Amino acid sequence: MQSLHSVDIFIIITYLIGCLIIGFISSKKINNIRDYAIGRKYVNTALLIGTFIATDIGASSTVGVSERVFSLGLIFSIAIVFRPLFWLLAANVFSKNIQHFRDKGCISISDIMELLYGSSARWVANVMAVIISVFVLAVQVTAIRYLCKYFLDISPEKCSLIAFGVLVTYSFFGGIRAVILTDLVQAAIFILGIPLACFIAFL
Repeated sequence: MQSLHSVDIFIIITYLIGCLIIGFISSKKINNIRDYAIGRKYVNTALLIGTFIATDIGASSTVGVSERVFSLGLIFSIAIVFRPLFWLLAANVFSKNIQHFRDKGCISISDIMELLYGSSARWVANVMAVIISVFVLAVQVTAIRYLCKYFLDISPEKCSLIAFGVLVTYSFFGGIRAVILTDLVQAAIFILGIPLACFIAFL
C-alpha cells in the first residue's frame, strides 16, 4: 500500500461530497424529462465546450495516454497529435442537422434514431445505451475500488459501494446539468489541484 498526502485525500473527499451537493441542488430545477436530459431550455454552449474538454482531459487521456506513449513510443504520440482533427470532423458531420432534430423535438439519440429509422431503431438505441452505460459504470467503480484499496487501504467492497453510490446518486438526481458541473469541477482539479498537490509533495 502507498500512502497519499493529506492534500490528495482532501481533494478526493471534497470532490465526492461536491458531486453529491451539485446533484441534489440541480435536482430542484428539474420539472420534466426535458429539464433532466438537456437542462432548462438548452445548455449554454460554453458549458458544453467546458464539459467536453473536462471529459477529454480525464484519467484516460492523461494517465492512460502517458502509459501508452511510454509503452508504444512515438507512433502513439503522433496519433494523439492528430486527435483535434477528429473533433473537427465529428463537429462537421454531426452539427449539420442539429437544428432539424431540435425542431422535431428530439432530446436524445433514441429520439433521432426513431425519427430516421422508426420505433425499432429507438429500442435498439435504448438497449445499447443501457449496455454501454452499465459497462462504463462498472469500469469506473472497479478503477476507484482498486485505487482506494491501493492508496487508502479501504476494503474493496466498501470502495465499490461508495463509488457506485456517488456516481449513480449525483447523475440520477441532477441530470445533465449535474454531470456538466461535476465535469467542470473535475477539470479544475486536473488543471489546478493535481499540480498543486505535486508541488506540495516536492517541498
